[in-house]
Amino acid sequence: MEKQTQNYVVRELDGVTVVRFTNKSLTATHDLDRITAELNELVAAGTHRMVLDFKHVEYISSAALGMMIALHKRLNDLKGGLILSHPENIADLLRVSRTDRFFKTAADPKVAVKIFNGEVP
Repeated sequence: MEKQTQNYVVRELDGVTVVRFTNKSLTATHDLDRITAELNELVAAGTHRMVLDFKHVEYISSAALGMMIALHKRLNDLKGGLILSHPENIADLLRVSRTDRFFKTAADPKVAVKIFNGEVP
């Protein structure tokens, strides 16, 4: 399964949903509202293990961070999880907001899937 929107591409990788953002910036409120609604639809449809891939993203807003925190909590409540891949460009915001220890991170989606599958400690 692969689905593309104007802001991201969704694909399945070994039972894990990978959402790769295609925008360089995740700051526009109207985009974030739509992305949040669409990610919540994925969760409502049964996605409980998700990777947010920031490979192409250079900047995120605090509103995007809030969306990520809410999604993390929702997935954890469903006994799933959220892993951020390619977090290097958003690392400063994660550190300043003190959420760098809150989120699990992985170098890329394949490593994230291995973490979900228990192949990487």
